[in-house]
Amino acid sequence: VTNAGGPGVLATDAVEEHGAQMADVSEETIQKLNTFLPKAWSHGNPVDVLGDASAELYGKTLDIVFDEPSADGILVILSPQDMTEPTATAEKVAAYAAKHRGKKPVLCAWMGGNQVAEGAAILTKNNIPCFDFPDAAAKTFASIWHQAKDLQLMYETPHLPVRRKSIGEGMPDQSPGIDTNKKKQAMKLLQKAQDENRDVLTEKESKELLELYDIPTVRTVICTSADEAAQNADKMGYPIVVKLHSETITHKSDVGGVRLNVKSAEEVRHHFNDVRESLKKHTGSDAGFQGVTVQPMVESAGAYECIVGSFCDAQFGPLVLFGTGGSLVEVYRDKSLAIPPLNGTLARRLMEETKIFKALKGVRGQPPCDIPAVEQILVRFSEMVGELSDLLAECDINPLLISHKRIIALDARVAVQPKNGAPHGKLAIRPYPSEYVSTKTLKTGETVTLRPIRAEDEGAVKQFHHGLSAETIKQRYLADLTLEQRTAHALTKDA
Repeated sequence: VTNAGGPGVLATDAVEEHGAQMADVSEETIQKLNTFLPKAWSHGNPVDVLGDASAELYGKTLDIVFDEPSADGILVILSPQDMTEPTATAEKVAAYAAKHRGKKPVLCAWMGGNQVAEGAAILTKNNIPCFDFPDAAAKTFASIWHQAKDLQLMYETPHLPVRRKSIGEGMPDQSPGIDTNKKKQAMKLLQKAQDENRDVLTEKESKELLELYDIPTVRTVICTSADEAAQNADKMGYPIVVKLHSETITHKSDVGGVRLNVKSAEEVRHHFNDVRESLKKHTGSDAGFQGVTVQPMVESAGAYECIVGSFCDAQFGPLVLFGTGGSLVEVYRDKSLAIPPLNGTLARRLMEETKIFKALKGVRGQPPCDIPAVEQILVRFSEMVGELSDLLAECDINPLLISHKRIIALDARVAVQPKNGAPHGKLAIRPYPSEYVSTKTLKTGETVTLRPIRAEDEGAVKQFHHGLSAETIKQRYLADLTLEQRTAHALTKDA
């Protein structure tokens, strides 16, 4: 809330710069403010009540914006002007803050030095943080907001994404964790590349690895002759994509190794030879040419190109990356990092830290994408990174095409750790110990699963405790403990 546009802009810029967010003012709040604010007020956030705002007007505005559900805190800015009442306004803010203490933080920026010193002293006396400039106040609020968000994450019960077949080309419903046979296949795929002294998997192999972790990829067929490429293209249906197939060259676009929107068998044959010639032109040799891959041309209208990747940090070990993808990924630099393994909650937080996430939720009339399905892919990808950390050096899915209709990996690159080289780094957080999961058959013939507990089980644990008898509780705890005492979060501190 401000009485001058310039300081409001300074505060807005500082909020964005330090990683917090300006709240969206709801239409309901705007209509309420319209009943008493001048017609020329900003009709948005910052709420500019104009330079002649009285202390009474500040007070009425605060009463309305406090109830805005999207706002986690309020910054009150006062700039001294002819009709400004810095002392009376400070008294109004102090009374307001006392009334709502503990519900939402209130910060102030009383600009003007000695002209507003009396009002600033009133705010300070009432334990309201008061700053000389709005950007300093906004920076402080951003720090408070980040701390609150981190505490919320600590206490939040994480969730595992629901696996379903409606998005992602038939991702199966199953409990988290890849089965042992698939994990062995994945390890064998990487070890084969190591045995052949290759640094990277081919595109086809990279997609096979992702498929083992139920990450949907576009169908890809390797063709070693022009006729074979044309035959497979005819079976797939046009238009199709022709790409260079090579065990040594991963950035195919850099050598002219990608042909899009190919519409006939004749074009396929032409591009088979053209890709070979382009490689020779860029590298001076066609030694890296081992044929082409043929894959369907995926409709991208209304879809967003994202990147999902992993690399090894010297201090934190393997990290997972999510952000805006495509050929301009290095230009946009819209990305966020997280330490694997991820659950559904952490995957959502990873996405929320990027700009592309706002688009994924639906903008400009576009329907929202299936965010839970994207969470699911990030969780599975982090499982892959964790389980294969001794063999996997880097992995990029770029682009991962995301729309409200489907989610599919169009291209992938996987780098393998050297066979006899030093490991690139260990996981900072140990993954879920899936090796201890087992199934047992009871005397009744019923099959049950025995596994280590995880954070996502909090709801089930509470339900279990709810059904315990008083005698069971006494035998277990040697005391009469309430349900809340047995299931509440607790922070312990050394005496």
